[in-house]
Amino acid sequence: MTLYHRILERIDDKRLDIITLDVFDTIVFRHVNYPTALFEKVVSEVPALNGFSGEDYRVLREQAERAAREQASHKEDIVFEEIFQCMPFDTVTKQTLLDAELLAEKNHAMVNESMVAVIDTLLAKGVSVALISDMYLSEQQIKDTFFFNWPTLYKLPLFVSSEFGKTKHSGSLFRLLAKTQAWSFSRWLHIGDNEKADVSSPHAMGIQTLYFHPALDTQRITAIESQHFLADTHSSATRLLASLQQDGNTQVEQVAFEIGAFVWGPVFDAFTDWIIKQSDASGCKHILCLMREGYLFTPLVKRKLELQGRKDIKVSAFYVSRKSAFWPGIDTSQPQWLENVMDTLMLYRGYTLKNFIRDFHLSDELLSLLNGDLELKNIENLFVEGEALYARLVREAKVHTTQLEHKIETQRRLLKTYLKQVTSAKYSECAVIDFGNGGTIQHNLEVILGESAGANLLFYASIRAYRFVEKTLCRAFISPGTERFHVSKKLARSPECIEALLLGDKGSTLSYKQNNGNVEPVLAKGITANKELCEKFLSGCLSFAENAFKHGKPALEAATVQAIVARYILMPTDLEASLFTQLYHQDNFGTDGEYTVIDEGQKQLINQYGLEKSLFKLTGDKDWELGNVHWPSGVIALIDNDFIPRSLGLLDADNHYHVQILIKKLLNLKWHTVSVYGAGEFFRDILPLLKSNGITVERVIDRRAQSDESISVAGYRVTTIEDALYQGSRHILITSYAFREEIANRIMHAAAEQKLDNVQMISV
Repeated sequence: MTLYHRILERIDDKRLDIITLDVFDTIVFRHVNYPTALFEKVVSEVPALNGFSGEDYRVLREQAERAAREQASHKEDIVFEEIFQCMPFDTVTKQTLLDAELLAEKNHAMVNESMVAVIDTLLAKGVSVALISDMYLSEQQIKDTFFFNWPTLYKLPLFVSSEFGKTKHSGSLFRLLAKTQAWSFSRWLHIGDNEKADVSSPHAMGIQTLYFHPALDTQRITAIESQHFLADTHSSATRLLASLQQDGNTQVEQVAFEIGAFVWGPVFDAFTDWIIKQSDASGCKHILCLMREGYLFTPLVKRKLELQGRKDIKVSAFYVSRKSAFWPGIDTSQPQWLENVMDTLMLYRGYTLKNFIRDFHLSDELLSLLNGDLELKNIENLFVEGEALYARLVREAKVHTTQLEHKIETQRRLLKTYLKQVTSAKYSECAVIDFGNGGTIQHNLEVILGESAGANLLFYASIRAYRFVEKTLCRAFISPGTERFHVSKKLARSPECIEALLLGDKGSTLSYKQNNGNVEPVLAKGITANKELCEKFLSGCLSFAENAFKHGKPALEAATVQAIVARYILMPTDLEASLFTQLYHQDNFGTDGEYTVIDEGQKQLINQYGLEKSLFKLTGDKDWELGNVHWPSGVIALIDNDFIPRSLGLLDADNHYHVQILIKKLLNLKWHTVSVYGAGEFFRDILPLLKSNGITVERVIDRRAQSDESISVAGYRVTTIEDALYQGSRHILITSYAFREEIANRIMHAAAEQKLDNVQMISV
């Protein structure tokens, strides 16, 4: 059930007759990757800004708004014009900037058609619908800028904080509307995307709420992509709208869909776009998506071609694996070919003695003498019955040389026949797609077929992909020669962070067999437990591709894609990582074992090292605990969601983060009444959560109260620290991060002057 269906269901179940909706990121979305990026679009439209970069003007515009809010601290919100009065330009230029920003808003905005459809349904049911926005724009500016083509929205009542001087954030706008519109809290549902203004604040006064937002912390994700990985500007609107189409029945299904829609959907949309362009450039008529990742890539490439109206290129899933291409590719004419095969198998993680005995048709006698789960790579220096185990295996395998040669020749013939069944195109006209990273399968296919593919395309490549440089040409979307942030190395080290989601419930291809005149792949048992989550992930990826196409958004640039992938690998959120406690991984060489990507044992190992040492080790050694901790940063995120971004200084200016920390501190201390020192933006951010957690604000303290002028913020009269202490304030919450030590000293000095020794403080 989608969020849109849940709205209608809630109305019917609860018999509610008053519905209010937030405007921005609920009904109106902007095609920028973060809201203030819109200001950068103004520069090219205003001659007076000649010489300014977009980033310079954005900072100037942000500071002007900050100054306007400080000057208007007696009310809860400002009007649009007040911002430009704080700009260092003449009157005409200020008006030009204001008009240019409104035009930029109009040009980069889009309306959520699905929500408009919900509103139309509600109105048809006789439900009262209105819009409420915490916004500096006026009612008329919002309607003329965003709703000019939407009669339903244009006619709806619209209540804006700038016109009332009261906000949803503080709750005062809800109270005012309840009084002036005679709306009953018990029959009222409010819908919006802001956790404080649209959920905790109205909920605290008895209004029912619906949080219209993905489960993922998309704001944090895009902030880190932009700040730390310098992601180029792009449309977060398409990512958000795609995510909001989720229909998962459980949170884990919802998260799987959203990781597809918000994170990997944009990435794979760019990859499929690149595949098609590479296929065109190579003259390819058929795209072969190698299984098992072909489970995901086949429908994505097909859908991309459909959206583009292309019917000239066919797409097929091609069942092949490292193992099914390994055996037919063995050259039995080479001396010591058997020893060379064994040396290769000893490189594969997870390939066990039991696998070897099965593949080489040996007797099970050795299994009674040794552990069958012993990995082949670990048999050196082991002896059995006085003979080196390696030598014993070679000796017994050679007994079956004729049988093995027949197996190799048969599999080679069957694979060639299978390819002809899949495509009528020449192999030299096929683009062969694999996830990565070494191009082994594509090289073996060319050896087996004696023909080069039209294009061998990888999502990512490590330097290993170039070991076949004399015979096989591979091209990678993310390669060692073009990458930023060492993405290919990070993926090669921790492919488990995504691979399980690409495979569905498809087992690895073990071999090929003849059946009723056709050749069929013989598959290992797939992981049925992954099926539902993989389907949700695929649906999310498709949702992004379709939304991006619908809104005319081109595929992301490669640099932006790499920023998205790098953030995901190195700084996942706890919800993203939690999905992988429910997913199992299975090696692609047909080995028997499967394992949970993240489990409790890995958490314990990280805790034994300590988070700080683990991050240090991970940064300096790509192979650290390889095979034991599959996705180290994912495990760290589950232990402490904020540790990695906090360690890199990315949360220093994050009010949302500091608000959550302070609320936890207050609840742990069981402070039910506090005085707040600091009457600025942070106070406005934390106020709704203080109220929703049953914490009463008795006084608001600020140095500005030392002037004779009476100051009020969010309905609280601002007082001095001396007066607050005299009136009984003993628990003080400091909301300034930059000046917390200075403020603490000021409080202690004032307390000492009044001979008070029971004043307690906490700060961010």
